[in-house]
Amino acid sequence: MSELKRLIKKLCPDGVEWKTIKEICNIYSGGDVPKENFSKTKTDVYNIPVISNGIGNNALYGYTNINKITEEAVTVSARGTIGYAEYRNYSYFPVIRLLSVIPKNKIYLNTKYLYYVLQKQNYNIPKAGIPQLTSPIMQKISIPVPPIEIQREIVRILDKYSEKVTALQHELEKEFELRKKQYAYYLNKLLTFGDDIEWKTISEVADNFTGLTYKPTDTGSDGTLVLRSTNILNNRLVFKNNVFVKMDNIPERAIAKGNDILICVRNGSRDLIGKSAIIPKTNEKMAFGAFMTVLRAKETINYKFLFYIWQSYSVQKQLCGNNAMPINQITSKDFSRIKIPVPPIEEQERIIKILDKFDNLCNDLTSGIPAEIEARKKQYEYYRNKLLQFN
Repeated sequence: MSELKRLIKKLCPDGVEWKTIKEICNIYSGGDVPKENFSKTKTDVYNIPVISNGIGNNALYGYTNINKITEEAVTVSARGTIGYAEYRNYSYFPVIRLLSVIPKNKIYLNTKYLYYVLQKQNYNIPKAGIPQLTSPIMQKISIPVPPIEIQREIVRILDKYSEKVTALQHELEKEFELRKKQYAYYLNKLLTFGDDIEWKTISEVADNFTGLTYKPTDTGSDGTLVLRSTNILNNRLVFKNNVFVKMDNIPERAIAKGNDILICVRNGSRDLIGKSAIIPKTNEKMAFGAFMTVLRAKETINYKFLFYIWQSYSVQKQLCGNNAMPINQITSKDFSRIKIPVPPIEEQERIIKILDKFDNLCNDLTSGIPAEIEARKKQYEYYRNKLLQFN
């Protein structure tokens, strides 16, 4: 018999108490940091993390000199990444999009146990207005509260399992990055040309079109699919988190066609700008959003060659400029100034054949690695949920 089963049989053979968060925890809403108390970088004075509603490292917003939360707590995203929970065992300042949940009595409720419970929690968020998790909603949530000895044993088991899963994920992510670098190396090697090849601007070899502007009231569960940045993953078109619009008069310029190259040209995240994918030939009508554009190759260039050359170091350097920093957006002017090599069609097709094979090989591997990472996450969630099931 495992230690956990022994403790359950001994301490709560007939089930455990369930309590609302309001009964056993204090909830603190985040706020705004005064400008005079904020710094984007850490200093001797501004050394307390300002935590936002991002996930992982993206949650660090900056630093302050105000000690807002000084004890163990669980932060839960109130907006955006609603419900995302994180364990905090250091002083921090939560922003307005964050709730901090702190046990009233740590002898009765272990903070790390609370974190694992809130990780699996589903919140009933009202659909009207801006979706957000509020303190009143959080207060009504009921959770199982077994004796503290059982809580500690569950934490010990999940901590150990989580460490193993995290270590494996890091190894898989390293392999993923290595594959991407290997692919980029060979792509740039094949797409490096000298002055003996004709160079033209992207606007000379392809037309570009602006995407569709629509309102939330135009969207629905069916209609015309609108391609957005979320539909691009590893230079492939994916159909996840799809948005459909019910509009009778979608401009022809915003309708995607087979062999178009879809590019993210505006986004809140600079890392997404420039991401691209080829739109396959299909009978399904598809549009693309206002933050996207498509390049439609002319006769002088093969669309696949244009797709590969767009990913090359030569183009990315021209996009970012000499400071090598990501740009805020890509405009029609950028397509008019960026020059690319345009070898004869026969040479383009030769290069495409080589890169297609290498691209397929790398994507078989790189698509398998994220799938394995996702499988490990689900495995962890399965065991966590099993451990936290109580009568």
